[in-house]
Amino acid sequence: MREFVIVEEGDDIVLKKYTGNDSKVIIPNGVTIIELNCFEDYKNLTSIEIPSTVKEIGSYAFSGCINLISVEIPNSVTKIGYNAFRGCTNLKNLSISDSVFFIGTYAFSYCVGLKEITMPKSSKYIGYDIFAHCDNLKYNEYDNGLYLGNSDNPYYVLIKAKNEKITTCEIHRDTKVIADYAFEYCENLERIEIPNGITRLGEGVFNWCFNLKNIVIPSSVTKMDRHVFVNFDLEKCENVKIICEKGSFAETFAKLLDMKVEIIEKML
Repeated sequence: MREFVIVEEGDDIVLKKYTGNDSKVIIPNGVTIIELNCFEDYKNLTSIEIPSTVKEIGSYAFSGCINLISVEIPNSVTKIGYNAFRGCTNLKNLSISDSVFFIGTYAFSYCVGLKEITMPKSSKYIGYDIFAHCDNLKYNEYDNGLYLGNSDNPYYVLIKAKNEKITTCEIHRDTKVIADYAFEYCENLERIEIPNGITRLGEGVFNWCFNLKNIVIPSSVTKMDRHVFVNFDLEKCENVKIICEKGSFAETFAKLLDMKVEIIEKML
């Protein structure tokens, strides 16, 4: 156990660092958090066993573990941090449990060995480009969107637009989550309708969509990031009009940011 640097922090048992040299590592039972950078660039690692006590996998926790082949994330884990598995180029088998609701930006970027992935049914927050440069990953396509899902719903998460030249995109009606920056740089996109059931529009979803004129937002949306229509230079999509029901969160959002708004009686 000496190879594990473990500390108590409040109610949590935090694995700070692994100092051993084993290729197959079993994390001790009782650990609740795998700390930031814990196994970063540990090139001997080929497999990791995560106990069912772990709730959070920290940012960069396994980043750069280029020989890691398989990971099974147990049902106890609710959060996977930014860049957690970035650059695990030999990762081929990945199982994400349905308990995970937060997957941070670039979490599995550059995992070029990944071909298929099952998205958890409880996911609510999907960060920017979580599968960036995963060149062999197979997406589910619908209209002009690229999706990932599970056996019950192959269109659960809209990851990104098919390309930046699209002018329209019909989002699948079964979609429950739209990833941050999903339509970034789609400068020709003019109109889009968010399906009922989506609850959140996150950061930069329509970043640089300067020709976006109309967006229909259902009353199911109860969270919108202040920068959903704003690029890194804080330039806003000036022409966009939010179409929504009276008394909805979208109406409040539009008025708060002094945006154009059109009220409709009831959405179908």
